Amino acid sequence: MVFNKVWRTGNSILWKLQRITGTFLIPMLSGHMLFMHMNYLTGHDSKTILLRMQNPFIKGMDFVLLIVLLFHAGYGIFSVIADYMKPGPLLKSLTCCVIIVMAISAYFGIRLIVAL
Repeated sequence: MVFNKVWRTGNSILWKLQRITGTFLIPMLSGHMLFMHMNYLTGHDSKTILLRMQNPFIKGMDFVLLIVLLFHAGYGIFSVIADYMKPGPLLKSLTCCVIIVMAISAYFGIRLIVAL
């Protein structure tokens, strides 16, 4: 299992979570694309989408997917920036920008999930 293998490494907890969320996202995003966008009615009919979004299980899965996706993306962007920049005020500023963008995205994503 990925969790057991990754958790035993000496890397930071954020690095471990990056790997775990990546392995979680592969089947989740594949399933989302196959089940929600390959069938025209489930992905393009507003009544069907709104009805599906009323299901607490779907809301929960969308919430988990949103949080995992934003963490994975945010930490991935931070990792790329940190690979090419020396520690200092510019790196801290860019890190703050990434955190702010991810927080704003989370706010609007959660708000959308709750509203539907």
